[in-house]
Amino acid sequence: MTIRKITGWTAVIVFITLISFFVIRIIDLQEIKIAKEKQMDKLPDYCFIDIYDNAFCTKDFEQGKPIILILFDPYCPSCEQEINGIYQNREIFQNISLAMITMSDKESCRRFYITHKLNEIPNLHVLRDTTYHFIQLAGMVGAPETFVYNEEKELLHKFTGEVKATTLIQSIYEKK
Repeated sequence: MTIRKITGWTAVIVFITLISFFVIRIIDLQEIKIAKEKQMDKLPDYCFIDIYDNAFCTKDFEQGKPIILILFDPYCPSCEQEINGIYQNREIFQNISLAMITMSDKESCRRFYITHKLNEIPNLHVLRDTTYHFIQLAGMVGAPETFVYNEEKELLHKFTGEVKATTLIQSIYEKK
């Protein structure tokens, strides 16, 4: 065999090896993503800090009510639109436990809470994930991300991006 043939075959082998490596890596990442999503199929036990520095855990949600979790950022325009829709339809949401969860600091959360009159929605909790573990567990890729759970804390729907209030209500009463 000549040097040229050996070099050619070596290049082919290296190319195939690299392609194989990338394919395996993509498959691994997809499996990790699927595993993370499955962890959210049932509302995980987790504790947060509210805007008054009190602990609030997922087990503290009122039993027998659907739950809507909104992962948000106080400076996100789509998050503002989503909460404005909930605020405008707050009577419809009164029998649903609501939580807005963020990684942001306490002052930004308080400002968001006051600006959007969230005190007028008594069943809404504005919470901070100070360890960032829940946000990672949820696989958040952008804000807002909304999780809708039934009364048994089973995931019904996950939405990425702004969701209209009517869509949230419909998602609770539809079958998965």
